[in-house]
Amino acid sequence: MLEKLKKYWCSLSYRIQKFILVAIFLVLSWKIVYYTLLKPQRLLDKPLTSLTANFTISGYNFFTSEGLTNYQNLPSDNFTHYSEIILKNNHRILSIADPCNALELMVLYVGFLFCLYTNYKRVFFFSIIGIIAIFILNIMRCYGMIWIAMHQVGWFHIAHHYVFTLVVYSFIFLLWVLYTKSFNTANNEV
Repeated sequence: MLEKLKKYWCSLSYRIQKFILVAIFLVLSWKIVYYTLLKPQRLLDKPLTSLTANFTISGYNFFTSEGLTNYQNLPSDNFTHYSEIILKNNHRILSIADPCNALELMVLYVGFLFCLYTNYKRVFFFSIIGIIAIFILNIMRCYGMIWIAMHQVGWFHIAHHYVFTLVVYSFIFLLWVLYTKSFNTANNEV
């Protein structure tokens, strides 16, 4: 079995081997840094979750007359996620927890760009554009979930776990396709 795996590995092109090794390195590095340094101190999660909730509420209130508000829910244990609770007339409409702030999606997107490394300038440009686009898409996802929670509550579970997940991952895939297509175009012109 090990011999077959080694033979298969050697049959792969250098570019594919490099992609796999860089991907494994990035995933392991991210998980170690996130779970040992970032998550316990909430260095990235707290501001991103708060920013997501604040932009969602501000935007939703701007376009509607709902008058949404929020409060922070910091759990006393380490097993419950921090959340920003969005309220309408003091009734809970939506909870934006740390796993819903799109941080993992942004890291996944940027990590893929580093696996297909072209040059720092190009990776930086596509990283910034992609992170901003993913943040905006996540705000729009939260708008949709608020609307569904207030008007079509029966669809909330399906929309949250399936529809919005499919939309977000499809969008990230589209960003990757744009990155690779523009890379191929640039290579063909040289």
